[in-house]
Amino acid sequence: MWLFKSRRRNTSFALLIAAILVISYLGYSLIDDMYETVYDSLPSFKENSVKLAANDKAIKVLIVAYYRSGSTLTGSLFDDNPVAFYSFEPLYPLYLHTIAKGYPVKYFNGTVRECPDKLREDETMATEILSAIYSCRFQDFDVATATKQLCNSVSKSILDFCHCVLQKKGNLEMVPQDCFPAYYQRCAQAKYRVVKSVRVGMDVAKQLIQQYPEVKVIHLLRDPRAMFCSNNFGANCVVDVLTVEAFCRRITKDFKERQLLEREYPSSFKEVIFEDLVADPVGVAKDIYSFVNSRLPDYMAKLLLEKTHSKSDGPYGTRRENSTATAYKWTKIIGQRTITMINSHCSELIKHGKFPQIITEKDLRGFRIPQRPFKE
Repeated sequence: MWLFKSRRRNTSFALLIAAILVISYLGYSLIDDMYETVYDSLPSFKENSVKLAANDKAIKVLIVAYYRSGSTLTGSLFDDNPVAFYSFEPLYPLYLHTIAKGYPVKYFNGTVRECPDKLREDETMATEILSAIYSCRFQDFDVATATKQLCNSVSKSILDFCHCVLQKKGNLEMVPQDCFPAYYQRCAQAKYRVVKSVRVGMDVAKQLIQQYPEVKVIHLLRDPRAMFCSNNFGANCVVDVLTVEAFCRRITKDFKERQLLEREYPSSFKEVIFEDLVADPVGVAKDIYSFVNSRLPDYMAKLLLEKTHSKSDGPYGTRRENSTATAYKWTKIIGQRTITMINSHCSELIKHGKFPQIITEKDLRGFRIPQRPFKE
């Protein structure tokens, strides 16, 4: 039985989670070595003959997010749902392994493609990977995507698959035959197929909607000052001007492109402000599920309230004692230089998100957390 019941806790599951986390830390190099060992000796692979039903009605969701934007908590709205197939950062190996290291792209059927060196080629390959997830065509994954990224995430949907891949050690050529079938079944039976990525923009979202008109795109935004201070755990949120400029330019470009796409696809996009989610977690979660033509399960609402009002599980976790206070922690540590820099390069994003106007450090004295979400 592959369905997880979020309300139940059992020792075996806890141990499995712990094992996956250890593997995420120690096992990455193991998988990397395995990948290199078999890279040039993969045999051809006969594609899975099993096809999805012609009337496949799974709800396809893409969460377009940014680093430290609250995407892990937002993604957990589906990851914690036992009828969802949730893919956590599936493009990690494409951008940080294949492209960063200049590797060619190797597939299980023996096909080899040159490492993409242009943005359009990157986007095309990213779209192919996400399309394979939405249609459960895992035989279309390149070797790195199948064996590196998936086994370095903690998505509940892929725990069994991770365990299977790790058992293959130096025999990654057996992954399609031995590991894909159960993975495919998990995907094919899911009510929701959800991808969360901080590595795609609206260009990829547009390509996916053209291919799958039913795809629902959640665009997650957060105050840029909070994102930079969350990324920088030291005092005063010291950031680099080039990083700030590029980061905010990318996000601003995305929300402007999304606004244009909404004219053509009015029911395909939903903007979510992270500060709204932490201020009213159940209300915003209900809106998100309504957007994908569903209803937030009662037990999910209860779990979400627990997460936003419980002991923290670390900077990359989803639990906070007071999630609203955590979201505005940046106001206590940001310095004047960073305030000026971010205001200069991120003014359109700050205005668009209706984030508090902070000009000088004096504006932070006696700062009060604003009431969100704003009423229309």
